[in-house]
Amino acid sequence: MSDGKLDISSHLNEHTYPRFLLNHPQLIHFLYWWNGLILQRNWVVKKKLKEELSKLSSVHIIDAGCGEGMHLFPFAKRFHNLQFTGIDKNENHLSFCKNYIGKAGLKNLSVYFHDIEKPISEPLADMVICIGSLQYIQKDQTVIDNFYNTLKRKGKAVIYVPINGKTILPLYRHFFTKSNHYEKSQNRIRVYQKEEIKEKLTTAGFAIESIFYTYGTIGIIAHEIYSLLLMGLGSGRWFSWIFGFLLSGLFPIILLLKMIDYLEKKNNGNGMLIIANK
Repeated sequence: MSDGKLDISSHLNEHTYPRFLLNHPQLIHFLYWWNGLILQRNWVVKKKLKEELSKLSSVHIIDAGCGEGMHLFPFAKRFHNLQFTGIDKNENHLSFCKNYIGKAGLKNLSVYFHDIEKPISEPLADMVICIGSLQYIQKDQTVIDNFYNTLKRKGKAVIYVPINGKTILPLYRHFFTKSNHYEKSQNRIRVYQKEEIKEKLTTAGFAIESIFYTYGTIGIIAHEIYSLLLMGLGSGRWFSWIFGFLLSGLFPIILLLKMIDYLEKKNNGNGMLIIANK
């Protein structure tokens, strides 16, 4: 959380939020709404998590790398019969989450500090969720092993990772290399190949149940256009407002391209959601 007014560059590149969110944590739902609308991966993640959680009753779910609670709060509110735990090593995220939980009165949700490269000390879980975190972790096989060990027999892991790293627009490649952006500031370690992440899961003992791909060719183009505009908006330069203006104008086209890509059947892409069983 930042101390003063919202700094666009720190929000886009560092995922920091203004202090007023600590006093009005429910406002985070505006950001959830925006990320749910524009980030194609979240369409798939939200749909599949809802399907999987709807099958469960009176069980324990761990969100490993829970961040600011995007995959915790909405589902904890929806599924009162399930017990959710969020773990993260970012104290700012945890402070926000605890404040939200207190003000929302969520009795079926708790969060605490934990580095997921270390064994998880929680009671055995029925499901572990890890969305978009493994690419930043050095010892990812250790983390996947920890997921397996913290699950009950027949428990499930729901994991999303970027794969392939295919790029299409030369302008995007140039600015992705030269400009500051979220992946660079967070020191992304890897982009997986689809067989690589599958092998890591099976090495840990998991049996892969299903796989869903995001970001085919059309989706990649839309994502790159959107990311280019965000990099310009987050540059902190005097002319950055121009990119905000362009984003508002191009938004319907970006969204349409993403919807077309989402509806297209894919057997590969730049993102991969895996549901695996212990």
